[in-house]
Amino acid sequence: MKTTWLTSEELQILDDIESGRYRDVDDTPGELQKLEKIAQYNLSKRKSINIRPLEVDIRRVKAKAAEQWIPYQTLINAVIHQYANDKLIQK
Repeated sequence: MKTTWLTSEELQILDDIESGRYRDVDDTPGELQKLEKIAQYNLSKRKSINIRPLEVDIRRVKAKAAEQWIPYQTLINAVIHQYANDKLIQK
């Protein structure tokens, strides 16, 4: 299966895999755990951003957060996370 969004190098790797030029090798001791730790670290890193929303929107977000007994920054972060993961439900 060829996809047009792959680079020529990626297409070559895909061809090599599909033709059997590559094979699985045994996991060196601890390598999988090391890679899992690296992935967890990179996926859990926080990034600071600066935004300038309308004051009225911030007041509304703060009110909604207060209704749920959570900090408004936590609510904003949850909305961004849900949107980024296609889990934000639209009415």
